[in-house]
Amino acid sequence: MKNDVLGSRNFSAGGPSYRPPRTVEELLERYQNGERSFPGTELPGGDLRGADLRNADFHTSYFSGAKFDGATLTGANFQGSYLTETSLTRAKLTGANLRETHLDRADLHRAQLSGADLRDSTLRIASFREANLSRSDLRGATINIADFTKADLSHAGLRGVNLKNAILLRADLTGADLKDARLPQPTNMHGAKGYSPERTPGMER
Repeated sequence: MKNDVLGSRNFSAGGPSYRPPRTVEELLERYQNGERSFPGTELPGGDLRGADLRNADFHTSYFSGAKFDGATLTGANFQGSYLTETSLTRAKLTGANLRETHLDRADLHRAQLSGADLRDSTLRIASFREANLSRSDLRGATINIADFTKADLSHAGLRGVNLKNAILLRADLTGADLKDARLPQPTNMHGAKGYSPERTPGMER
């Protein structure tokens, strides 16, 4: 699957001589020198804990198994990238573009994802425990056994999303768009607040 995504990448934004960084050290040095566009970067397992990479462009990149714990990725672009089994605990991803991103088995415990674009992403067995997803957009996302325990999903876009196998224990769904969404059984929504099955048009269980 990696080759299906990365095989069609276009690096024209970086110019004809663009070359993706080959090491974490090279990436950080180039960022420090003012470069912001790094499409097609392949750093599986890379250690980027605590890095400041705000507004960096990593579209169609491969970071499977990488560590971004505590990293500042505000406004970063990961569209179409592979972040499977990546650790993003407490990462700052406010306003980030994660559209069509693969986040299967990723750990985003207490990550800041307010206003992030997660449309059409895959979140199988991902952990968003205590994460801030307020005003994020998850329409079209594939969510299977993802854990949103105590997550802030207030005013999130969840229209039509299948959450049937998700865990929403004590999650905050205040103001979320749940029209035509499929929600878990009550046992996986214990303590959730801010929604009412009777007042949410088209919502299914």
